[in-house]
Amino acid sequence: MADVSIWDFAGQYVFYATHQVFLSRRAVYLLVTDISKHVEDTVKDDDCFLDSKGVQTLENIRWNLQVIYKDRLHDLNSTLPVPIEREEELELFLRFHHESGNILYYSDDKLSDTIVLDPQWLIDAFKSLITAKMFCCRKPNIFKKWIQFDQSAILTRELVDAIWKQDESSTFKEYDELLLEYLEKLGFISKPRQQSDEIGEINYYFAPCVLKTSPPEDLLVCSDCKNRRSTSVLCFTTTSGFLPTAVFNKLLAACIDKWPISKLNKKNLVFCGCGVFDLEDNHKLYVYFFDHIINIWITKYSTTDEEPSTCLCQHVHEFVSEFLKNRMRITSGIEVFLRCNQSNIHNNDNLFELENMSGKQEVVCNTEPVHHVHRTNELIKYWLYSDSDHQLDELTEKELNRMALHIGKEYQSLGIELGLSNAEIEHICLDYKATVDRIRGILLKWKDQNVGNATLEVLVNAMNVVGIDAVTVIETAKEK
Repeated sequence: MADVSIWDFAGQYVFYATHQVFLSRRAVYLLVTDISKHVEDTVKDDDCFLDSKGVQTLENIRWNLQVIYKDRLHDLNSTLPVPIEREEELELFLRFHHESGNILYYSDDKLSDTIVLDPQWLIDAFKSLITAKMFCCRKPNIFKKWIQFDQSAILTRELVDAIWKQDESSTFKEYDELLLEYLEKLGFISKPRQQSDEIGEINYYFAPCVLKTSPPEDLLVCSDCKNRRSTSVLCFTTTSGFLPTAVFNKLLAACIDKWPISKLNKKNLVFCGCGVFDLEDNHKLYVYFFDHIINIWITKYSTTDEEPSTCLCQHVHEFVSEFLKNRMRITSGIEVFLRCNQSNIHNNDNLFELENMSGKQEVVCNTEPVHHVHRTNELIKYWLYSDSDHQLDELTEKELNRMALHIGKEYQSLGIELGLSNAEIEHICLDYKATVDRIRGILLKWKDQNVGNATLEVLVNAMNVVGIDAVTVIETAKEK
């Protein structure tokens, strides 16, 4: 006999982003369809939002609570006839139930002290914001904020407070700060970066799944012209050729969190399936989703027609790759392509698979109105590290010492990923009191155990797996 949880996923478009909360390797999924309809028929996305209640067992774990704090969990654990004795075992217990979809638990700085015992509670909180039109229309001041949210995806704290406060039967208002942090963590909403023309603290969020307006066609032009030079277009898709819109919306949320949104005539350049972001030194990043392909390119604005910075391009490439592989856990395989910046962004006939370009000196682009030829290195140079980056060279002790200053609290997980045993890591932690010295000890131990193979490539892959921003670590270490 085993406990079972059953969930009915909401089918409306805006709820696609919430499905991932319940996706697990330890689950069976049933897709029900009406075979009397043609597979290409459009389904009307109605405004009827039905409850999706899970048949929840494991009541002995949840105690009818939505959220529990770590110290309270420790107290309850100590009252059990056979308590979990070690902190490592408790972490394993929490990670297992997180992977199973029973709870939500993250070891991040902000969320490591809390466990969401009822994931449906989190979905209901988000749903209450999206479906609050009837409530808001009775309050003119609030209704204006809701219309702004519905049309531009801008979610203000004033609107959040009003909606969650009116539902006296829920605990949304009691845990409002925590709920917003979880909604950010899951990529449902994102607080934008401070922009140069904004004064004071940012007190609003973007909800990409609510965006409805398509980007204007002239915004998607990426060819070179006077005072503007653009990279080739880097394209991501899956080997199956299917990439859910919800994945792109979460990427868009991650970009909103990382870079300031560009503006044109004081309007945010963020749309359904598209976002434009300000990078340093007059660079702009374009992120566009079309036909299951994520397209990214960077444009440099300069009176001297300077080329876009390869360092910035590679940083963006690493960021998007890490996001898809590790944060989205896309297991069907990521395929990466390039297209020239003169080709039609809506024509996928001119994609060159990145993996197959290294052996070619030139490629022919069949873009209208005329065919033209590109040197392969001119397309690749922006996005890939050159040989001078020495990713396959063994790291020196000096390089490891510099990186140790920037790796942070996930160093023990990094040690495990690099092949060190728990006992070896514990010995290092006993030998050194300072965190940075412990990190140095772990990295040097790894180097000693892998003579000739302790390379930057291996270390970067390990950092990406455990959630460390490898690009930031490497670039910051170079500055020292």
